[in-house]
Amino acid sequence: MRAIRLFVAAALAFLAGFVTLLFIAWQRAGSPGLADYLSELGATAAPGGEPYRLAVLCVAVAAALIALAWRLRAPAVSAAGYLGLGAAMFVVSAAVPCAAGCPIPIRDGFSTLPNFVHFCASGTAFGLAIGAMAAVGSSDVDPALRRLSSAAARTAMVLFGILAGLMLAFGHGLANGLVERSLVVVCLAWLVWVAVRLCRRPVVAEPASG
Repeated sequence: MRAIRLFVAAALAFLAGFVTLLFIAWQRAGSPGLADYLSELGATAAPGGEPYRLAVLCVAVAAALIALAWRLRAPAVSAAGYLGLGAAMFVVSAAVPCAAGCPIPIRDGFSTLPNFVHFCASGTAFGLAIGAMAAVGSSDVDPALRRLSSAAARTAMVLFGILAGLMLAFGHGLANGLVERSLVVVCLAWLVWVAVRLCRRPVVAEPASG
């Protein structure tokens, strides 16, 4: 239990670091509007590129730590695998920034290989996060955690689908930025809730006696 609490405390610290570094990147970029994607803060040669990429790495480390904590707490639930793979994808996303303006592959025509890799890694990371939510929502965990994870998975899936459609239809726009930020908030809120819940016992629902 002590190891789980250490993992969770470290994960929450890294998530706090993500918020702080994201704010620094946003300020360095001149406080851009909501129509810009968050990834544009870390685009090649962007003034807020370094703090943004560090922020994404913070999310990757936090997800990996929560995956470890979940593995120790409820090894039968597959959420740890989804979170671990998602963490790896966030590392790729941070290591390979998008081009200036973050053009959308396919829709915006020719795209460089790094831009395509960044786009795919970011999308896959969020998809795996949704998979982790769904795994918890369909597992034998306590009812409160199961219900919240199911609701988070459904909400994130809808937002993910809307965002994909908006990207292909419009590329960039205010609606795109708002939906993207809403998706980030849902994923981060779920991570924090799961991290805190892992410190309590029991996580896996106990069978009814008799």
